[in-house]
Amino acid sequence: MKSWGEDLWEAKVNAHGDAGVIFGTGHRLSSVHRQTRTEMERVDRLLLKRIPAGSSILDAGVGPMARFSIELARRGYLPIGLDISTTTLQRAKAATARAGIAVDFVHGDLVALDLGRTVDGIFCMETIFHVPAHLALEVFQGFHRHLRAGGFALIKFAILERQTVYFSLCQALYLAAFAILRPVLRFVGRESFRTTVVRYSTDELMDIFERTGFELVERDGDMFLLAARRKVVSTK
Repeated sequence: MKSWGEDLWEAKVNAHGDAGVIFGTGHRLSSVHRQTRTEMERVDRLLLKRIPAGSSILDAGVGPMARFSIELARRGYLPIGLDISTTTLQRAKAATARAGIAVDFVHGDLVALDLGRTVDGIFCMETIFHVPAHLALEVFQGFHRHLRAGGFALIKFAILERQTVYFSLCQALYLAAFAILRPVLRFVGRESFRTTVVRYSTDELMDIFERTGFELVERDGDMFLLAARRKVVSTK
């Protein structure tokens, strides 16, 4: 089966800087570093207080800076950095080498996850945003298969409880701007990419968790801490 999204993220990481891959065109690395510090406070509080140092944690969608894997390693954990893009993994390896940090990197696809081992924790910052909604069950089935009994998964989602006129207008404006500006950017030698952000309501997420054997342990806004409480034979 062809991996999902590999061509897109390979092209994007080669066209944009690290901040552009993580946040989008026009962002600076200072914004990335600031967000990393803020989000790690939540990761410490939600996930790491429940998993002892020395545990293995899958960083699903490690990104070109390996920023969360580096922070996990500094706290004494054993991160496994997964990404679909080989170029991203090369950059991530360079970033960890500069930081003097050891991370186990794996080239793989969230939609067909196969590490050949289980892990004590799973961390997925924003990667799930870009997986098409119809593939969400496959992703969470893979997470469930790879999480050891007693382990936890911390996932950040894009939340939209209901469709509003304001949100619809913003979406229309984004699509119009993309259509107008893309050829202009190409004319000046720049490339732009449309990476859809999939948004879920809380009810939709709870249904996904139930179907794939997860239980919600704690929630902090858009971050959901999950535990695998039962084995699932089939979700069909």
